[in-house]
Amino acid sequence: MPARTTLRPAQQKSGLAPTHPCDPLQSEDKVYSRSTAKARYGGRYASFAVKRVNRNAVGAAFDLYFRTVYSLDQLRRTRLVYLCEKPQSMRMLVLEHAPAREMAESTTFSPYLPYRHTLLTPSQIRQLSTLRPWRAVAAIAFCWSCILAAFALVAFHPVWWTVLLAIPVIGNRYYALFIIGHDGMHRRLFPSVRRNDFWTDLVILAPIGAITRINNRNHLAHHQNLATPQDPDRHKHACFNKAGHLELLEFLSGFSSIWKSAKSVYLARIQKKSPAAPANSAISHYSLRDFLMLAGWFVALGGGLTWLIGWWAYPVLWILPIYLFMFLGDNFRAFAEHSHPQNDRDSDEQRMISYISNPFERMLVAPMNMNYHAAHHLWPSIPYYNLPEADRLIREHPDSIGLEWRKSYFGYLRRYWSALPIVECKQGR
Repeated sequence: MPARTTLRPAQQKSGLAPTHPCDPLQSEDKVYSRSTAKARYGGRYASFAVKRVNRNAVGAAFDLYFRTVYSLDQLRRTRLVYLCEKPQSMRMLVLEHAPAREMAESTTFSPYLPYRHTLLTPSQIRQLSTLRPWRAVAAIAFCWSCILAAFALVAFHPVWWTVLLAIPVIGNRYYALFIIGHDGMHRRLFPSVRRNDFWTDLVILAPIGAITRINNRNHLAHHQNLATPQDPDRHKHACFNKAGHLELLEFLSGFSSIWKSAKSVYLARIQKKSPAAPANSAISHYSLRDFLMLAGWFVALGGGLTWLIGWWAYPVLWILPIYLFMFLGDNFRAFAEHSHPQNDRDSDEQRMISYISNPFERMLVAPMNMNYHAAHHLWPSIPYYNLPEADRLIREHPDSIGLEWRKSYFGYLRRYWSALPIVECKQGR
């Protein structure tokens, strides 16, 4: 309950209630101002000031916590103590450690917490998490320039060989845009959430029918539940559906995974128990702005390509490249960066893998530095253009020996193929 309406029992009993419930307390209750919480508890308690926004206050505060926290394990190890709100000033979230039983449950599947605490110092994390929006803007402009140039080439000379040239350019450059949009899902493109979501939607996600604040729930759940059965992307990297050669081919072709992926991203509803998005939060509903943005892109791409080139242009020059290069590329990348050619029980002990591959492989499978995937999972606050430096620092640290770096995506695929069939995976279904 907001502190502005009710005082906590400890305040009432002590008779030392402050003039305003969000002012520094003089009693034994755990409601503190931003400065007092930081001074008294440092790392044990965390508080954040949030500008007033037109949405659920708890959702807004946790949303900021998701964007700035160094480790999602910390979120699972904390609970909401109090939400303070001063009229026309700020909202404040105070978190404390959960009881021992809850902490034990939350860390059952958290083998990565020691890495987050040792591989990088807090000052290094803060420096690497510094946003440089111009980097993303320049990359987005370059990718769209390549896509528009490919459209123009086919429009100017619509023959089979220009179409074959255009398809990989469009698909691969949109895949690069999608990886930048992945940073947008983490709210790591612009400091402002509103600006981040607007531009991520407008220039990256809306062309494929997605909206950041709605469709990022699946990805945030993947980060929070990696190496657990609750991971919504588990079907991408677990071996239970890739235990034989035919099953692996079905997965790599997208036939066995496209429906599961689409259902998780587009059809899933926010869980009522999710601390990041309360059930009554408006983030699960499409707004008029969303509908206008989605409809505008459909008209621009579908209508524009049909008018400039022909009826076949939208499916051939947009849907097909997106499927072949963005969806299948990301599908394969997620599989290669979280899987092992062994049973899932043993694989769950370490599912964060980075790749040191050649430039062509990185461009095709993991553009925009997504090959440094372990660093991204350990610290989601680090934007994509700082991941190479983060990877260099953690590789130099002696405690990184438990992490894994592979040389080639396609080399790993050959190794996985050679290990099939994996009998333990078939038995574990």
